[in-house]
Amino acid sequence: MKIRLRRLVAPLIGVFFILLYIATVTVGIPLPERLLLALVFLIAPAAILGVLAIRRWLTSSPPSPFRTLATDAGTVFLVIAFAFFDLMLIVQQTVRFFYRDLLAGAENAAAESLRLAYRLVNPVQLGMDIAFDVFYGLGIILVSLAILAKGRLERILGVFGIVAAAGLLSFNLWTFPKPPAESGLVDLGPATAVWWIGVIALMVRAERAVTKP
Repeated sequence: MKIRLRRLVAPLIGVFFILLYIATVTVGIPLPERLLLALVFLIAPAAILGVLAIRRWLTSSPPSPFRTLATDAGTVFLVIAFAFFDLMLIVQQTVRFFYRDLLAGAENAAAESLRLAYRLVNPVQLGMDIAFDVFYGLGIILVSLAILAKGRLERILGVFGIVAAAGLLSFNLWTFPKPPAESGLVDLGPATAVWWIGVIALMVRAERAVTKP
């Protein structure tokens, strides 16, 4: 029994970058800064490839008007979300690089002015993060709705995705402009990472079923 590996390239790349992101924001990765930034900036393009692979998986079943609409809308929302995600990361790191370089050569009075300017400018990336969360949450909800009709395991994962994404979106809108974790609520981002891994596992399972002799 062989799996057509070329059909699993996008899902496997997606798993790699999901694990990379989780490791980066939790324990850190001992890599040169430039290399780590390059890998982090590629998370969003890799995720978009994964979204397109999910769309192909969902459209391989007999179509229905609702599932088609949910799949297409969810795909568009997630592509927009990850474009915002890349924008957020790049703006965040650009501001930090310039701030760090300017602060290193500043005198006391100038340094205090720079710190004030940084505190005023840096929240821009938080606004971009909220824009990401809006499209990301809605995209996962729509794709999860499309998944519900495929089978028992898919229904479980679909319900999980709807609950996790709805919670993520609600918490971010409720605590705006601050992130939920800074407002005494739970950050449900890691729960959605579990959803992605579950979707990829189901896609691999479906591919194995198709190629089984």
